[in-house]
Amino acid sequence: MKCWILLPAVLSLALLIGGGTPRPLPLAAASSPLAPSASVDVAETFAEHTLVEALTGTAGTGYAWFVQGPGGMVRWVAVNGRKNRIAFTGRPGTYTIMLVVLVEGGGLEQAWATTEIVADQPEPDPQPDPQPGPDPQPLTADRLYLIHETADDTPALAEVRAATTWKTRAEKLGMKWLMSDDDVARRLLPEVVAAAEKRGLPAVVFCQQEKVVGTAAVPATAAAMVSLVESYGGDR
Repeated sequence: MKCWILLPAVLSLALLIGGGTPRPLPLAAASSPLAPSASVDVAETFAEHTLVEALTGTAGTGYAWFVQGPGGMVRWVAVNGRKNRIAFTGRPGTYTIMLVVLVEGGGLEQAWATTEIVADQPEPDPQPDPQPGPDPQPLTADRLYLIHETADDTPALAEVRAATTWKTRAEKLGMKWLMSDDDVARRLLPEVVAAAEKRGLPAVVFCQQEKVVGTAAVPATAAAMVSLVESYGGDR
């Protein structure tokens, strides 16, 4: 999805001068004389718990990104060396992605685009809650990450990723979960991606308090994925 709009001139300059740490910034009210000649490419919708990826094909010597969503506006750090791509996630809602590009000769180009993070619609859990056994095991993981290479995705993997049964089960077991392409997650979760690549992509990585405690190949079916999640669920 591509959209263009005039951004406030004061905001444009603040973006380029500001540091690289994400932080809240106010919107300026003045209209900008700059032509909206840059572009932002982003899909119209993303599922909850999936990283939103946005990029620009506009060539430049500097890029300043903003994301405004339900939680306000923040400066966002690019995830690749060229600084022309960002990735983020958040709670369901509408997000506005704003960009200012410093081009050769010192000129500024700018653009914006909107996308929607859509809340999951969980299906009923087909399996009953586990009954406590005589020797309950402690919870062994509080997070799971499904790391894959988008270019190598298969229809079977797509079905597992789209299934809500294992996601609902993970949440009931107290596990947060996230699915991501390995290149996108590498900057934010280097240890998780390294563990996934050691196992062999696509892989599921289980963590407890930010430490990797186990890995597994992505199961062939959603039902098998539920069983894998439960194996790291302890006595919950």
